[in-house]
Amino acid sequence: MKKNDLKYSSAELLEELSLTFGPSGFEGDMHEVIKGRLKDICDFDCDRLGSIICRHKSPGGNSKRAKNAGTSSKPTVGIFTHIDEVGFMVRGIMANGFIKFINLGGWTTQTLPSQKVLIRNTEGDYVIGVIGMKPPHMMTDDERSKAPKIDALYIDIGASSADEVVNDYKIELGSPAVPYSEFGDLNKSWLYYGKAFDNRAGVCAMLQIMRAAAGRSYEVEIAGVGSTLEESGLRGAKTSASRIKPDLAIVIDTPPADDTPNNETAFPAQGKLGCGPQIRLYDPTMIANPRFIDFIKKTVKADKLNAQYAVRSSGGTDAGSVHLSDSGVPTVVLGIPTRYIHSHTSVINVNDIDDTVGLTLRLLEKLSARTIASF
Repeated sequence: MKKNDLKYSSAELLEELSLTFGPSGFEGDMHEVIKGRLKDICDFDCDRLGSIICRHKSPGGNSKRAKNAGTSSKPTVGIFTHIDEVGFMVRGIMANGFIKFINLGGWTTQTLPSQKVLIRNTEGDYVIGVIGMKPPHMMTDDERSKAPKIDALYIDIGASSADEVVNDYKIELGSPAVPYSEFGDLNKSWLYYGKAFDNRAGVCAMLQIMRAAAGRSYEVEIAGVGSTLEESGLRGAKTSASRIKPDLAIVIDTPPADDTPNNETAFPAQGKLGCGPQIRLYDPTMIANPRFIDFIKKTVKADKLNAQYAVRSSGGTDAGSVHLSDSGVPTVVLGIPTRYIHSHTSVINVNDIDDTVGLTLRLLEKLSARTIASF
């Protein structure tokens, strides 16, 4: 893949995606970003859970495939990414104006105290808050030695009463929130920090794939999927896979990088920044199709592409749902290694996004009904 194949740089796309509001169950803004970036080349469909499906326009500009899976004689390859981010939801408003919350997706509470959040109120505006907890001066020795429970945390928006929270700030039970974070480069032009790289980096790759593949001739149909509610149980992947009925699936997600201190003692790192996509051989939700993996390995070797391989003892991705769709779907996970995921600020090497795009495009060039049947 050449840089001039893409209209937008991955860094530019990643910034817009990172800063877009979209915790699990509240991904509507992400639909608008995706449509804005692909409107000239794709038709769009949504399943009833909120996942967005993107298919290249037919030459006449009216693609019936957007709403009717299986109308093409070519096999369908689904490029699955999830559009939700980990976030929060208001679960209680205290009389003194502090806000209690629950998590949307997996958080470790060690990362939360003193961090800022953005709460979306009933009018669609945003209210900044700070996550608070009991200061260390007032803790017992036992409390200091343990991670706080989420019930011990609260959000401070500067309100002094529940009435002020509801009537002035327009915040109510169920109001969603996300981390408040900046986007920028980490002192190098290819390293970036920001929120929601899990999985906005994967969405970035999917958008670049769909743009680069537009107008090209393949022996497969390509459906780009932005699934909802991945962080809350891989839910959107179930309904979107049912919608498009893929014959093969490539799931692009952002595994935690393990190239940082204290991670390299037991095993060599399997997810280094700058070493290309991480091809996942196993996690508790899916054992990768070995014939598909062999096909990918041969492609990586023949084309001298950057890639790394991983066996994960924990975690899971949309692949856990997709590969069980219908009678089974050969599926692989291409991971873009990301440091500090499920926190307010992650770090990524943008070249890993481009390498993931390049590998996927090369696979699409080689795939056909015959090769897919062999998996």
